Amino acid sequence: MPTDLERLRRRVLAYVDAAAGRSPLTSAMARLLAADDELLGLLNHVPDERQRIPNVILAAVHFLMLRSPDASGHELAGWFPTVGGSRLVDDPDLGRALGSFLRSHEEILGLLRTRTTQTNEIGRAAVLRLGIRAVARDRPVALIDVGTSGGVNLHLDRARIDHGIHGTVGPADSPLRLECELRGDIVPDLGSVTIGWRLGLDRDPVDLTDDVAADWTRACIWPDQHARHERFVAARDAVRAAPHTVLKGDLFDTVPAAVAAAPEDLLVVLTHSLVLYYLDAAQRLEFEDLLTELSRRREIGRVGLETDRVIPLTADEEALLGIVGDEASALVASRHVGAARTVVGLGRSDHHGAWISWR
Repeated sequence: MPTDLERLRRRVLAYVDAAAGRSPLTSAMARLLAADDELLGLLNHVPDERQRIPNVILAAVHFLMLRSPDASGHELAGWFPTVGGSRLVDDPDLGRALGSFLRSHEEILGLLRTRTTQTNEIGRAAVLRLGIRAVARDRPVALIDVGTSGGVNLHLDRARIDHGIHGTVGPADSPLRLECELRGDIVPDLGSVTIGWRLGLDRDPVDLTDDVAADWTRACIWPDQHARHERFVAARDAVRAAPHTVLKGDLFDTVPAAVAAAPEDLLVVLTHSLVLYYLDAAQRLEFEDLLTELSRRREIGRVGLETDRVIPLTADEEALLGIVGDEASALVASRHVGAARTVVGLGRSDHHGAWISWR
């Protein structure tokens, strides 16, 4: 039977493969963590077992780089582009520098015990917007973003989104610029989305008007992904320019309260992106049952961008949607009316919204 350390190593090695094509630096550092039992064991300081992933350690390192002159002066900073580093990931000194940093900065343990990874990828807004258009058409929407974190996706209607040869949507003067390639032969409806009311839900929301909170959120973005950092800064500024409301608490308590608070003349649409991953199988089913129960009182639309097989589906629905695979997320829409659910697989998308292949 595998030991706790062996289970952690398997999880970290899976992360190595997942990050390899997107963030060579993250992949390389995760591989180094997996090879060093002492460094790997640091993950046991993370209280939530589901959060024991390399991104937590690497975000803690990145956070100190962004916030501390001492940390940004360490040799390891030479590999972090966000603080001016340019050394190559195949430099043999990376492992020694990473180990030295983690062993010499006691603040890492405090961050591991108190912080969690945060999902604030504004690039997903481009994909979620397409899903909302498919669900709502021309109806104005009461948008409820589940697991909103800093709330950047609550502002998806304020972004200028470039779909290449298929056109651009959103306010022409928006400083928040996104790109989303439309792959395949089917082009989704690029019509307008009207949000008349918006609310975020999160058990541990992030206040992006606070510099420390904003820097932790930015630290969760892989340090060698320059475009994502630019998007985040623009999204942070958009949030600060047009503050939104976030309801703090467990989703099973906050979703009913949010649906009840939404104006009656708007279509309620719940969005979530890479959120259900953090629920166990029983909780995912409970969430679907909750939507069914709430739909007895009013119609609810749902747009979810999640990894393969995370949204509970019947055998017929799975056959309809097909297999997404590890390299992409599934964009799934559902309509809940009178305790009945209709599911539509809209497409498969890049995890961060860089492209979508519509079905």
